[in-house]
Amino acid sequence: MWGDILMQHPEILKKLPKDILIGTWNYDDKDTFEEFISPLRNTGHELWVVPGVLNSSRIYPDFDKAFSNIKVFGEEGFEAGASGVLNCFWDDGSTGLFSNDWYGAAYGADKSWNYQSDDQNFDLRYSRGSLASADGRFPEAISKINELRFLELTDGMKDRFLFTKIV
Repeated sequence: MWGDILMQHPEILKKLPKDILIGTWNYDDKDTFEEFISPLRNTGHELWVVPGVLNSSRIYPDFDKAFSNIKVFGEEGFEAGASGVLNCFWDDGSTGLFSNDWYGAAYGADKSWNYQSDDQNFDLRYSRGSLASADGRFPEAISKINELRFLELTDGMKDRFLFTKIV
């Protein structure tokens, strides 16, 4: 079950069978995810943290935000006793294509298997494992595309800029 509604009605938690797995989710870039973990930590239910790549109403995901979310939420979840991570993708309501999310999927898998894995070498591991390449040009290109969100013209890479008349 998703934990967001359960946190709004904590009295329900006591009534649920203990064999229900609860996933607590959030896709923001936060310093801590304690508010999403603490209410569900000691309920007797199996707990998973659910970070992800947010690509709603965007033409390209913000991987800086996604990677921070995946890393911090995963670390805090495992340290709080979560038994798993479900890396999600929120792509509704946009022109975003899932193929743009694979870089975030690989990072989520990397952190799910070993949340202490070395971020310094992720791009090399991604290139080798996903692209059978060791030159690093593809992750560099992803990084450059990700930087476009800072340009005023792109409106943070939200898809509405595609439909806005520029005067």
